[in-house]
Amino acid sequence: MFHVLVYCTQHGTRPVLDPDVNLKTLGESAECAGYTGADLAALVREAGIEALKELMITNNTSAKLVVSSRHFSKAVATIRPSVSGKV
Repeated sequence: MFHVLVYCTQHGTRPVLDPDVNLKTLGESAECAGYTGADLAALVREAGIEALKELMITNNTSAKLVVSSRHFSKAVATIRPSVSGKV
């Protein structure tokens, strides 16, 4: 899953990731179990949306959009895996 996250974030450049984001740890976490490539892409998008919401609330026009681990934590709570372990 790590490689999919690297691809989805274009090696951490789009969106710009905070240094506290560890894609390898995120991809191997139990929270991402059952996620498909499309789910991971949705996770990255949702984390970006969370960062954008935060930026808009602060109304800081000079700040740059940077996605941190807290944005991914919020995104994981929203984006559910499309594959389950149940058969």
